Amino acid sequence: MKLLFKISAFFYKAHQFFYKKARAKELLVLPLSEINKEKWYNDNCEKKLRYEYSLNQDSIVVDVGGYEGDFASELFSRYLSTIFVFEPVKKYVNYLNKRFAGNSSIKTIPYGLGAKNETLKIHVMDEASSYNRSESIHKKGVEEEISIMDVADFFNKQGINKVDLIKINIEGGEYDLLDRMIDKGYVVMCKNLQIQFHDFYPDFQKRYDHIRSELSKTHHLTYNYPFVWENWEIN
Repeated sequence: MKLLFKISAFFYKAHQFFYKKARAKELLVLPLSEINKEKWYNDNCEKKLRYEYSLNQDSIVVDVGGYEGDFASELFSRYLSTIFVFEPVKKYVNYLNKRFAGNSSIKTIPYGLGAKNETLKIHVMDEASSYNRSESIHKKGVEEEISIMDVADFFNKQGINKVDLIKINIEGGEYDLLDRMIDKGYVVMCKNLQIQFHDFYPDFQKRYDHIRSELSKTHHLTYNYPFVWENWEIN
């Protein structure tokens, strides 16, 4: 019995040793987003950080990249805030309309939010849908035509002068959107910006550094897992 235990312990230790070696080698070639995603989930940050804000029923939230509405649903259940959900993909728009039917506080807007009004081709890949790439490391996209709304039109038409939280997860589109928001002065209207930057966009590091430098003039980081989630709160 002792011999079997020793043999089992030996093989367990050998398995752990080779697993760690293989994992360390894998991390050397993985993009930073994948490495930090593992840290994010290991640190149990999804519910601990992404939904903890000083919001109430008078707060305005903008959800850019609504997908199936889980973020909007969780926030509304906690704070009863007014939430504008931007989602351009037809099947997700239909799903959101059904999911939030009868809830006048969650408003589905069937557009992407960007730097100008335009029509683009998006590659639908579930939560990784993007008009900046045709496939991710996990899946290949199916092409669909979508409409983008200029963020300036949204602020002007809605008469919004304060946003308590804007969540941005649009698979590379965040760079153009945030440049436009900075240029037009809309970032200072946002108390919190929860952003998922992406590291597949051409020249992403230069644009990432520039936007963060601009944000640091008016906001400060409250948490930061680069290319997974980071939050900027106004000073």
